[in-house]
Amino acid sequence: MKFVVFGAGRQGAAIVHDLTEAGHATLVVDRDSRALEAFRKRFAGRNVSSAEAELNDTPRIAHLLEGAGAAISAVPYFFNLQLAQAAIHAGVHFCDLGGNTGIVMNELRLDAHARARGVAIVPDCGLSPGMTNILAARALERVRSPHTLEIRVGGLPLHPAPPLNYQLVFSIHGLLNEYLEPAEIVEHGAPRRVPPLTGEETIAFDGFPEMEAFYTHGGVSTLPGSYANLVRNINEKTVRYKGHAAAMRTMTADSRFPDRAALGAHLESILPVSGPDVVLARVRALGRDEQDRAVVEVIDRADEVTGLSAMARTTGFSAAIVAMLAAGGKIPPGAHAQELAVDPAAVIEELRRRGIQVSER
Repeated sequence: MKFVVFGAGRQGAAIVHDLTEAGHATLVVDRDSRALEAFRKRFAGRNVSSAEAELNDTPRIAHLLEGAGAAISAVPYFFNLQLAQAAIHAGVHFCDLGGNTGIVMNELRLDAHARARGVAIVPDCGLSPGMTNILAARALERVRSPHTLEIRVGGLPLHPAPPLNYQLVFSIHGLLNEYLEPAEIVEHGAPRRVPPLTGEETIAFDGFPEMEAFYTHGGVSTLPGSYANLVRNINEKTVRYKGHAAAMRTMTADSRFPDRAALGAHLESILPVSGPDVVLARVRALGRDEQDRAVVEVIDRADEVTGLSAMARTTGFSAAIVAMLAAGGKIPPGAHAQELAVDPAAVIEELRRRGIQVSER
């Protein structure tokens, strides 16, 4: 089966790796000829082809989608709506890595059109939102009377270095969106918006120093709508080494960075982009009874054999799994929040098959 992957970056590489490991032909589409050349070299000997294209070139994109079983967007979030529309027009299942809740909601409004075309559209299939939505669905299955859903997740350098103890493990556009847009939570049944980089708390994972977690944009995404009648409290916080939130608050208020472009350029100049990394994720579903609770946790490290970072593995593999489920008829036609349309047990089994350890207690 042919899959189309938009984006020849780090997450795209993980998606292509996973699809080809499963024996699927893959077409990689990007505007950057050098990135595509690097892909051809990296995946030489595998059933991987490439095509150079501008993502807003609708006729070209429509042509490239012809005959595909599914398409996956691993490009910045602001392309996802038009790519979803193109996929529906072509009759091709589609998922993306998300990154902006407003765009995701617009994708979900394509439901009737997608159903009419027999196409499954599943946005927000990265790490968080994405894999964490699946972990949330699994945790909620295991609690008798849930009232609170908490998500704590972060991608971090294994060996942190100042000034921010962080490395750029995904798109700068996605990172800025997390740090600059308000976070949405549900508290006592009511939706609220809270400032990003606030709500700091201490969190610990086995084998790691004590860390902090704080609010960022986009993490809960579709969960409040999906579970409005099930839980009263929903929140997601990003995990970082201690001091990161305070440093970022100072930076975002610095007059030297008057807009996103300036701040993004500065972060790209000071943050490392390589080195071993780790993804830490913990989802807790709490019931009304103190003993009625479930925790689902992932700790994943970079893979030295494949050269894939932990962020790429947990993001790209998650998206590839959902795309293959859609192409295999395991997700019904329509535009869906994945926690309502994807079997969490099936995804967790596939993650474990790829060496991503998912623990449940």
